Amino acid sequence: MRRIGVAPVALVNFFLIASRLEASPGDFASVAEYENYLHRTATHPLSTQRILDIADGIQAHLDEFARLQADPPSARKKLEGMVSELRTIAVGLDDRKMRLFLAEQARSSNVATFRAACQH
Repeated sequence: MRRIGVAPVALVNFFLIASRLEASPGDFASVAEYENYLHRTATHPLSTQRILDIADGIQAHLDEFARLQADPPSARKKLEGMVSELRTIAVGLDDRKMRLFLAEQARSSNVATFRAACQH
């Protein structure tokens, strides 16, 4: 994406959704249980380090991602915000209490709630 000047703007949404759907260290009682889960079932586990590496890569190449956008300075600013959001998502992955809270929120929500929120 960087080589062709495409800003990866959907990454925040992707990782935000994936962080709610995929198990992470914060979902297990111990690191050993998480590691066992990875060895048994995960092929491309979502991890704090993976998201931080992506955020670092985008940060290091902001100008390359923004260069072909209609307004490169504005695109750069949006990408900087996206990098910050990715870092926040990454840190939240390992926070067990936060993951449990978000799972409870997801269980108590319904499609009508999301639809109404999107219309505002």
